[in-house]
Amino acid sequence: MNSIIATRNNETAKGVPAEEIVVVGEDIISKLHESILGHILSFLPSMEAVHTSVLSKRWVDVWKSITGLQFNDSLHCFGKNKMNKQNFERFVNWVLLHLANSSIKIFSLCLTCYQYDSTLVSTWISSIFERGIKNLHIQYSDEVNFPSHSLFSCSSLVQLVLQMKCTLSVPIFASLPNLKILNISGIKLVSESSTYSEDLILNFPNLKVLEARGCEWLTIQNITIQAPLLERFSIAIWRSLSDEPYKSSITVFAPCLTDFSYEGDLEQDIVLLNSLSILSASVVIVVDEDRTDRMEKLGYQAHKLLAQICEVQQLKLLFYKVCFYFMLLCELEILLRYVE
Repeated sequence: MNSIIATRNNETAKGVPAEEIVVVGEDIISKLHESILGHILSFLPSMEAVHTSVLSKRWVDVWKSITGLQFNDSLHCFGKNKMNKQNFERFVNWVLLHLANSSIKIFSLCLTCYQYDSTLVSTWISSIFERGIKNLHIQYSDEVNFPSHSLFSCSSLVQLVLQMKCTLSVPIFASLPNLKILNISGIKLVSESSTYSEDLILNFPNLKVLEARGCEWLTIQNITIQAPLLERFSIAIWRSLSDEPYKSSITVFAPCLTDFSYEGDLEQDIVLLNSLSILSASVVIVVDEDRTDRMEKLGYQAHKLLAQICEVQQLKLLFYKVCFYFMLLCELEILLRYVE
């Protein structure tokens, strides 16, 4: 670095304008340890990380040190670099094959352009659970046979985001000991037990954020979520849209919960244990105009839910009146603020 500064000063002294000076220095980045370079490349989409192999002989195998994979078929669907479905599949398979013995900490799979074979997508996901994965993010609109056993056997997971159509077969007692963030949408949760004789217990000792939207909790058992460090819990669930004849409850043990959000038709009981710590709450209740027989029961259910969060400092209560053909016929919003 000192020699570079001296060169700049000498050139300037000869009357060469500073803005026209081209500073030529050594390639410091390429001299970094391969593990550091791999960490840096992990922040790039996997396609770009692999493309660094053409920079020089030094970079040919550097990308194989990456610990994060990001596959997004929409990144190469427009413009000159359009990649078709077959080439994208080949690329993903090729990368996973070359990194078969590598540790992958972050895996992001976003499939929005094409419909893929369910078995192929399932194979991609299954291979990742064997790599010590910490952050897993999957977005896909079609049905996938999700490797449920691999998921609930993965103790290394810290963040899990599933925005996809799949069925999760949940063991009677499921535990993800290091999970801190859980965000799921469009998931069907069913019991691994064929007898339906026991309640489901989900143990998340380090979970801080739980968001579930549009998921189907298909079980006759009660579901208990044990999350002693949970700070934010958001759930959107519409049971009246299901033809299932049974009704179950979701019980959440979260003594540190400060932020609670609910959206749904109150067909499924939400039980909040030790809820006195909740400071902010948002409750959106969907009223089905065609189900006049439920109005009285709906009022009782609403009272039961709100009674659990009576110590909040801020409460947003919103009613949506809907019917089969159109939504949002009327809207009532009440904003209550409680100050100690």
